[in-house]
Amino acid sequence: MKKALKLIGFLIVLFIVYVLINFSVGTIIGLAYIIIDGVGSINSMAIDDFIKNNVYIISLIADIIFVICLFIKGGSIKECKFNKINKKDCLYISLLSFSLTVFLGIVVAVLMQIFPSYNEVAKTISSGTDTIYSLVSVVILIPICEEIIFRGVIFGYLKKRYNLVVSLIIQSLVFAFMHGNIVQGIYTFILGLVLGIIYIYTNSLYGSMLMHIIYNLLGSVVLSKLYGAFPISVYICMILAIICVIYSIKKIKNNFKYRIKNS
Repeated sequence: MKKALKLIGFLIVLFIVYVLINFSVGTIIGLAYIIIDGVGSINSMAIDDFIKNNVYIISLIADIIFVICLFIKGGSIKECKFNKINKKDCLYISLLSFSLTVFLGIVVAVLMQIFPSYNEVAKTISSGTDTIYSLVSVVILIPICEEIIFRGVIFGYLKKRYNLVVSLIIQSLVFAFMHGNIVQGIYTFILGLVLGIIYIYTNSLYGSMLMHIIYNLLGSVVLSKLYGAFPISVYICMILAIICVIYSIKKIKNNFKYRIKNS
C-alpha cells in the first residue's frame, strides 16, 4: 500500500509540474505576443490563433524546461541510458517505425469517425507543422525531450520499484494521459508501449528516440502528403507495413534472445 501511494504521489507531482510549466510557457508567450503586436490591435481570436499556430514551439519550450528541472533534481536524470546502438538495430527500428505509423494511422482514422470532435485537434496538429521551426520541434526536438521524460526518467523510476510489465504499462498510460484527449490517448498508449519495448531491447534512449522521430516525421509530414497526392499509396503502404513488421519483429526477437543468452 505504501509503495502504491508513493508511486501515485510521484506521478501526481510530475503531472502538476508538467501542466504548470506548459500553462506558464503558453501564458508568457501569449503576453509577449500581445506586448509586441500592440495591446489595442489584439483580440482573443488572434491570440488563440497564435497559440494554435505555435503549439509545438510552446510544447518544446515546456518540455525543455521540464527536462532541466529533472536535471536540477539530480537523481532523476541518472535513470536515463544513452548506450550506443548498432546500424542493424537502427534499420530494424526504422522499418518497425514505418509499420507502426501506418497501422496507428488506420487506428486514428477509425477513432476520428467515433470522436468527430478530434478533427479540430487534427487541424491544429496539421497547421502546427507549417513553419520550419515547428517542423524541427515536432519531428526532432520534442521526441528527444519526451523520451528523456517518459522512457528515461519515469520508466527508469518505475523499473526500480515494480516488475517490468507493470512498469511498461504505467509509463505508457502516463504518456497517453499527458496528451490530453481520448484519441491521442489511445494511439499514444500503443506508441508508448512499443517505445518502451524498444528502449528495453536496445538498453538505450537512442533506440526509442529514433523510433519516435521517424514516427513523428512520417505521421505528421510524409504519409499525410503522400496519401493526399496518391490515394493508392495507402494500400501500398499497408502491404509494405505488413512485410516490414514481420521482418523487423523477427530480427529483433532473434537478436533479443541472443543477447539474453550471451549476457
